[in-house]
Amino acid sequence: MKAWLKHSLAIAMMAAMMAASLAGCTGKTTSSGDTTESKADTGAITPKVHILKLLGKEGYNQFINFKDREHYPVWQELQKLIDAANLKLEYELVPDEQYKVVIQTRMASGANLPDIANIGALDQTSALVLAKQGIILDISEPIEQYSDGTIRATIGKYFPHSDGNITAPDGKKYWFTNLQYKYYDKSKDSPVGLTMNIRKDWMDTLGMKTPTTADEFFNLTKAFRDKDVNKSGAADEVLVLDPKGFGNGIAQWFGLGYGETSVDATTLKVVTPWYQDGIKDYFEYMKKLVKEGILDTTGLANVGETLNQKRAENKLSADFTYGLEMWNKGMTPDPNAEYMPIIPVKAKEGLTSYSVMEPSTLVWEKYAITKGCKDIEGAIKFFDVVHSERYIELMTWGIKDDFYEVDKNGDNVYKDRVDDEEAAKQKRCRGNELWADTVFPVIQVPNLEYELVSVPEFKKNYQLEFINYKPWYSTSRGTFFAMPDDTQTEAKSKIVSGIKTYSEELATKIILGQAPLSDWDKYIKKFKELGLDEYIAIDQALVDRYQELSK
Repeated sequence: MKAWLKHSLAIAMMAAMMAASLAGCTGKTTSSGDTTESKADTGAITPKVHILKLLGKEGYNQFINFKDREHYPVWQELQKLIDAANLKLEYELVPDEQYKVVIQTRMASGANLPDIANIGALDQTSALVLAKQGIILDISEPIEQYSDGTIRATIGKYFPHSDGNITAPDGKKYWFTNLQYKYYDKSKDSPVGLTMNIRKDWMDTLGMKTPTTADEFFNLTKAFRDKDVNKSGAADEVLVLDPKGFGNGIAQWFGLGYGETSVDATTLKVVTPWYQDGIKDYFEYMKKLVKEGILDTTGLANVGETLNQKRAENKLSADFTYGLEMWNKGMTPDPNAEYMPIIPVKAKEGLTSYSVMEPSTLVWEKYAITKGCKDIEGAIKFFDVVHSERYIELMTWGIKDDFYEVDKNGDNVYKDRVDDEEAAKQKRCRGNELWADTVFPVIQVPNLEYELVSVPEFKKNYQLEFINYKPWYSTSRGTFFAMPDDTQTEAKSKIVSGIKTYSEELATKIILGQAPLSDWDKYIKKFKELGLDEYIAIDQALVDRYQELSK
């Protein structure tokens, strides 16, 4: 080879090597589309951009839509957190009514998966099957490897018991969740009460007192009918509730559990109403309500629809719901309509009246990293953002001085409370209304005070008294339960449906007088044959395991 040719080739090779070196220094795009860290000519490092695809629901709010998020200042503040973490997020949102089918189909196929998916529409057993199949990933090790410490710090500070809810039987964790801790007076746990809410204006019209016993409650609701307090010309003032499922407030006056099985939150023992002392007295009381026409039986098949109908017709005398409920205000045509919550009444000597509470700490929904995720580090950074103190503030309170202020006691209080329709017009809201349960988890730490500022004094007084009312049952089974293992899941799958069906059918027949209490031994024998004792034993084991995991 001639010397000039060798020299030319050498120069060309050196140029190619330098070009390749410079290309490596200026950054490159990975197969997932992420930009890696790089150095410019100045030596500065260009941060890695994490591109993530998120799949979730459109959101539950009728007026405040996630698709309009760019117009809301609270979103603009969240976007700053997202940008600071070098996240580039792409959202695929599905209407709520279609979401369950969509997520089931996508997860089952294992194809076209997002990086992060809201899988809350799937039950726990189905989600664990996906974990075994590798469709959703273990998050335990990635948190340790990639988190900046925010996730663990927030859970440890506000939600220390949540590990007991989301730790799988194999010791791993496969999803993040919605988390709430509600407090009062800066440090006290603040569960929220569900109870019987009585038509206060009707009670005032008749000059009758708030009932403190089941008999007084019966007499009051009967008087509403006898006195035609709604002036309709008919005895049509009624209760609408579900007597067959036991989660109705009245059952708890007789000491009964909140479902076919439930946890006594005081003793942490699993109970069933069918074995409890007050069960027959409860049925006798419900039969009396039916006989007098006080309990509407036409709505037993569809309690929710009937409840709304009777409210709209100004016929609903009492309702089992949250004591601080205000969302039904205006749903009754009478502008003076007010529903007053009452402390659980005494049903009978020898029976302890229980309350029903939504716990101060809630764990619900599921957000998983899927096998389609090529940037696990980026996914964990996303969850660091949503567990941050600033995210919690935006979710819970919105923007300071725009939506809330701090009072002289150091407590957050809303500057003014507006309904969601007006908030949408003003483009002012909390993160909760704008992005909750979409692709973003609810992570919030509200104080009870913010709920009390917008309710009538009688509701406020009820809630403050209710905080310390014990014993109680929880509205959420998940509060005290660990995840079942395969054996427990299989065993429950064989018996739970049969027990629930028999329980509801039998309770309905007894209340309607179609099944006599004299055949009680026969009913209990049937429950045992269906596996009720096994059901209780499995649930107790899950409660005990939860306690171990939460220590």
